[in-house]
Amino acid sequence: MMYNASDNDLYAYQVADLEEAGQVGTTDTVNLLACVDHRPVGGQGQRLEMHTRGAVVKEQWPDCNMSDPKNLANFVEWGMKNYPAENYWLVISDHGDAWKGALEDDGNEGWMSLPQIQQALGEARQKTGHKLDLLSFDCCYMGSLEVAHQLRDEAKYMVSSQEEVGWHGHSYQQVLQDIDSLTPRQLAEKLVESGRNHPKEFQTLAAVDLEKIPQVSNAVRQLGQAMAAQAPVDLRMAVEKSQRMWEYHDASDLAFQLGQALPVLQTAAEQVQKAIAEAVVAEQHDGDHPGAHGLHIETKRDVEKWGYSATAFARDTGWDKVIEHLRPQVQCP
Repeated sequence: MMYNASDNDLYAYQVADLEEAGQVGTTDTVNLLACVDHRPVGGQGQRLEMHTRGAVVKEQWPDCNMSDPKNLANFVEWGMKNYPAENYWLVISDHGDAWKGALEDDGNEGWMSLPQIQQALGEARQKTGHKLDLLSFDCCYMGSLEVAHQLRDEAKYMVSSQEEVGWHGHSYQQVLQDIDSLTPRQLAEKLVESGRNHPKEFQTLAAVDLEKIPQVSNAVRQLGQAMAAQAPVDLRMAVEKSQRMWEYHDASDLAFQLGQALPVLQTAAEQVQKAIAEAVVAEQHDGDHPGAHGLHIETKRDVEKWGYSATAFARDTGWDKVIEHLRPQVQCP
């Protein structure tokens, strides 16, 4: 199931994605479905069944707000109920920005927050009795510990990038070949391998076992508690030394740097590294990201203006309070 929120500047690339996937198309053993919002702004929304002979329109509307969680929930429910399968894979394709969410819709001036994405997938799961076997993000920056924690109950595996994703995204022709012979984990691993083969599209890409994310989050919570037990100390240098992805930092590398900066944190930091290594089942990164391990984390102090505390990760780990310990040292005049 491909959910392409394309009523924005990515329209041409997302249509190309559909065309590429359609070259493999629905087979006797695999149903390939898409939900797409056409340009110009406010254009027609369609649900499609993809075939090598062309897409078959199953439903359409004058306009479709792809940033409305109801539309995402309804599409997944429609796909699962009308095309029952042993395994379900959902691709969310559009702009993304980690814990701030994804899915921009220009015609409706909309954006779906991370809690709303979880709301949509949770609603579909409850109505169908199925959770996704694989959730992949063809979006920038969604390789986030906050995202994985929020969606840990909605899919078995998640594939996403810690960095920007190129215009062309997933290589569907490569990935969809022999898909019916793969387990969900093998498919997740194949997606990561395809990213390795297309480094201009995916500077980083990782597959995560979401059932192991609670152990990661618990380890981060314990690391945060260890930090809070110390007298106020400047740990910004540890953040700066860790692998950076735009404004985020690799969670495993950050834990390592914190342990190096303050030895009293080392045991808790090692537990974070161990938990992430066990949760990430496949990972690739280019030479510009040697410290990438599959999941990044927020480190800025001013995130509350964007609603960081509304994420399940902040609520369950207290990381929004921990960020205060990462403040830069005050310089005296």
